[in-house]
Amino acid sequence: MKKQIICIAISLGLLFSCGYSKTATAAASETVDVKEEILDTKEEMKVNQVGDYTKNCTNIDGVLYEAHNEVEKEDFDKETLLHKIKNSDTDDISVQFELKDKFYESQTYRELISQQDNYADPYDFLQDLRDACNNFYRAQISEMAQDNLFSHNDYYSCFYDVSDFVFNSKDPYKAIKSFTRFSKIENVVVSEKHEAVSTGWFGSFYGETVETINASKCITKDSRLLTGAGIKVGVSEKDMKDVKVNCSNHSNFTLDPDLGSGSNNCEKHSHFVMSAITSMAPDVEIYGSNNDNRGINWLIRQNVSVINCSWTYLITGGEYCSLEKHFDTLALDNYIVFVFAAGNYDKEEKPDYKLGCPTSAYNVITVGATDNNGKDIASYSCYETTANVGKPNLVANGSPHLLGSGVENKLHNVWGTSAAAPLVTGAVVLLQDCGFGLGVCVASALLAASANMNKITNPGGTAIGGFDSKAGAGMLDVDRLIYDSHQVPFSVFSVPSNKIVTEFGVWLYAGLPLKVCASWYAQPLKGNFRVTDYDLRLLDSAGKIVAVSSSAYNNQELLTFTPAFEGSYKIQLYMYSSSLDDIADYGSIAYSFDFDTYES
Repeated sequence: MKKQIICIAISLGLLFSCGYSKTATAAASETVDVKEEILDTKEEMKVNQVGDYTKNCTNIDGVLYEAHNEVEKEDFDKETLLHKIKNSDTDDISVQFELKDKFYESQTYRELISQQDNYADPYDFLQDLRDACNNFYRAQISEMAQDNLFSHNDYYSCFYDVSDFVFNSKDPYKAIKSFTRFSKIENVVVSEKHEAVSTGWFGSFYGETVETINASKCITKDSRLLTGAGIKVGVSEKDMKDVKVNCSNHSNFTLDPDLGSGSNNCEKHSHFVMSAITSMAPDVEIYGSNNDNRGINWLIRQNVSVINCSWTYLITGGEYCSLEKHFDTLALDNYIVFVFAAGNYDKEEKPDYKLGCPTSAYNVITVGATDNNGKDIASYSCYETTANVGKPNLVANGSPHLLGSGVENKLHNVWGTSAAAPLVTGAVVLLQDCGFGLGVCVASALLAASANMNKITNPGGTAIGGFDSKAGAGMLDVDRLIYDSHQVPFSVFSVPSNKIVTEFGVWLYAGLPLKVCASWYAQPLKGNFRVTDYDLRLLDSAGKIVAVSSSAYNNQELLTFTPAFEGSYKIQLYMYSSSLDDIADYGSIAYSFDFDTYES
């Protein structure tokens, strides 16, 4: 009942706001015919391959060698591996294989997705989906894991770590080679273990922090309609072992039992991350574990809908890696919203540094940071990637005051994208509490459509799909996200290229800025990681395209438009080019109105 009342209030508020007569200060855009320009300049592609981590690997004897942590690719190969095996120096090496058949290509997955709206409780849907996912991969592993030599209980991913099995074998290299003979395995990857690093520290919540993320209507000191009650969130940390169950202000916290329990003491970084989430949504259920595969699987088994990851792996080149494909597939298979901190670095000391693994993943939300004023992109906030994806997705306050964090940070002497990410995670919790739906496409589209780019004083310039290279879609705007945003889900099955796949009408007022984002899953298909090439268009009442976002590889398109004339317009999703057979795309189109600019 609470959620129904809130959502009705949101709709009524939007209706009445649209009826006011207001003076616009934003520059109005005239209607222009840009259709021919788009079609003339856009690169034609039949198949859009993205996120191919194998191109960064050295292939020897059918085994892929993937280097990280500032080591040149040619410095890590079979010879290096054999040397490490001979000297029993393999603690920094991981071995995993990638299964060829993916759960989200299966008929079971499609049937469950199509029945999602029939579930009274969305967490019942998540449970059924993840049980089916577990069974799907378990069946493949069981056929290969003779005598259960390398099996375990959780199978939520097409990536499977066999490091312990390999390096406990009499002949580790022979054990690695043995996996290349399985027809069910697509790739066998040997890599240096990623070096996980926490992404910073942070530090009156009401007032300053709430104002920077524009949440003064949604988050108030005296009462809140949205508290996150019943929403399950995972917190994945580099080292959660020192966090205990009875942390102050985390009464709804459950620690992975393999990591211990006991005193009231909390490891500082994890405690602050949870404080940021509970400051946004005080009644949320939090589950905490480490950021390794076992820890992520445990969080999925707890049936969480969102997982906050305030950590990243060091890698200088911003290249798409196997870990990013791992999280891309986890998000799609299990309908999880992963929220990643973009990472921190000193651009002056390390000018070549870009986003680290896995923050360039397509199906995760990557969050950069502003200074405490909420306007300037923080000098430490990571950006840039060589992958064809618009990252970061958005930014949030990198040095907020927090409720119950146990620290005084009036001078903002603690900071980091570690703080920005859980603020966004908290915003996703509020979205789900309001009944906006599950999955990263819903969350990423709504967050981008409502983000405030006007606040950012030092943007980097438009990069891919309408996203700024430093700020993404802009600053987190909670009130606009909850009260002035709408989303329309879509699914596409085997639609030919050059075809309108969905469209719907909107009424726009002169001078009232509109922001629209389309987001859909990138997915492996027949051995290659690909994304369907959709364009996002806005048409006036005469059918002329007046605004467009048109990138070839990104799985999001973002556009902003301020009409000069009141009238009926149409938001349109258009499949530009694709030769993908039997495609099944799932996504969301979100739009919002900038009433703050309209009223000013």
